[in-house]
Amino acid sequence: LVDAGPDKNIITGTSTTLDALINNSSNYDFSWTPASFLSSAFVLNPIANPPTTTVYSIKAMDKLSYCFNTDSVKITVVNKLDIPNAFSPNGDGINDQWRIEGLELYPYAVVSVFTRGGQKIGEWRNYKNNPWNGTHNGKPVPVGTYAYVIQFSKDSKEAIGGILTILR
Repeated sequence: LVDAGPDKNIITGTSTTLDALINNSSNYDFSWTPASFLSSAFVLNPIANPPTTTVYSIKAMDKLSYCFNTDSVKITVVNKLDIPNAFSPNGDGINDQWRIEGLELYPYAVVSVFTRGGQKIGEWRNYKNNPWNGTHNGKPVPVGTYAYVIQFSKDSKEAIGGILTILR
C-alpha cells in the first residue's frame, strides 16, 4: 500500500515536500502526476511548488511483479498570508491585537514570538481565535522589535519568520 501523505497548504511562491510512505520503498518505482512543479516525478518524496492548488497522484509499481497501487494528495495554494509588521496594543481599540489574516487556513499552525535576545515570550495555537495582545505574563511588553516564527503544522518543519514592531 502506498500513502501519498497528508493534504497540505502552502503560500504562493513557497514549496513543500510530499510526504508519501510505502514499506520497503527500494522495491518500487515511483511516478507522480502531474509532474509539473515537482523536483522529480520519480522519487518517493519530491518537493512541490505548484502555483495553484494541485492534486498529485503517486503510482508505486513493484519492480518484480509490476503490480501497482496509487494514492493522491492535495496541495492547496493560498494566495496571501497577511502578516502585519507592527501593531499598537495601547487600548484605543485600533490595532490592539496582532491579527494575521489567512492563518485560519492552517488549523495546526503555531505562532511564536521572541525578544531580540531570543527569549520566547509567547506561543499560540488556534491563533485566529486568540491573537497576541502585546502582553507577556499579563503585563504589556515594551515598545520595540520582536521576532516571530509561524510553523504551519505540528509535524512539519515548514515555517516562516520575520520582525514585528510594537508601538504604543
